Amino acid sequence: MRRLSLLDLLALPPLVTAPAEAQDFYKGKTVTFVIGTAPGGGYDTYSRLIAAHIGKHLPGQPSVVSQNMPGAAMIRATNYLYNEAPRDGTVIGMIDQAMYLNQILGVPQLRADVTNGQDVLAVAYMKPISTLARGLDSVDLETGRPARSAYERSDVTAVPACGVICEAMLAFILADALLELTGGDRLEDVTDRLAAHRDRVRRYPKKPSSRA
Repeated sequence: MRRLSLLDLLALPPLVTAPAEAQDFYKGKTVTFVIGTAPGGGYDTYSRLIAAHIGKHLPGQPSVVSQNMPGAAMIRATNYLYNEAPRDGTVIGMIDQAMYLNQILGVPQLRADVTNGQDVLAVAYMKPISTLARGLDSVDLETGRPARSAYERSDVTAVPACGVICEAMLAFILADALLELTGGDRLEDVTDRLAAHRDRVRRYPKKPSSRA
């Protein structure tokens, strides 16, 4: 499991066990929260805030202790979480959210693979739309006099329509990101630069963990 920031919760096991089993697993144990920076600063503050409260939200309510592990712009902590930390749910951590750039740039000190192949999910929200099959007694806000509310919509739910709109907007956002990556205002330039980018990605060094 690699959430909070890609590798942050790498050492957590999937929480698919029965509640009683999970309760027994964490009960009486200590969870170590690895912080990739020295004491002080933003990441240290965020990490200690999470560590102070996460224990009571885990089955068995284990104790949680913070451990600073600064070095090499959080690469030291990342390598520890990926290669050395126990994978039994007793070690989690906070690392730089942009750690993947070190892999893209081929930083040799990084011994972790942040390209885990997981799907990129987009979460969208919609504002509820009032649905009235017929007008209801209401008040005209301009005059303050009784009035009937206007007929608004006849569909029972706006979610299907919203889904189409979200897909369209996401397409625009992805297209904008593509143009930001490739540049150019000619389709031929975009196509050539995208092909070159994909070729570079295929050549990124893969550094699988030495642990099973």
